Amino acid sequence: MESLRREAPSVVTLLLVVVSAFTTTLTVGENMRTQKEIAAVWYEAFNKKDAELLGTVLSENWYETPSAPDIKPGREAAKDLLVQLTTIFPDFKIVIEDTLEDGSKVVVRSQITGTQRKAFGKRTANPH
Repeated sequence: MESLRREAPSVVTLLLVVVSAFTTTLTVGENMRTQKEIAAVWYEAFNKKDAELLGTVLSENWYETPSAPDIKPGREAAKDLLVQLTTIFPDFKIVIEDTLEDGSKVVVRSQITGTQRKAFGKRTANPH
């Protein structure tokens, strides 16, 4: 990991598994979406930097697991998180590498990249 930091110090690459309370209301007929498709909208919203799109697939009592101490539960908190991350990392991008669905549970393995341009937690932005 140290060698990655020396080669590309301003690029953050993370592996993320998102477990959250997606809305479970699915329409009947042609508009029916699987939980996997609903989960994919989460990633699409971050890639498009579209907080409103994110809000369409989250329940009002959404929560992040594990959650940072300052992250509150709720749809609006998730939308705020999207705005924060895509502001700190303006080229924020998520690539879905694998998705597993079992009933109402979805697990996503993804790669997240982005160049830090503003302070993120205790880390200052890289001036390069």
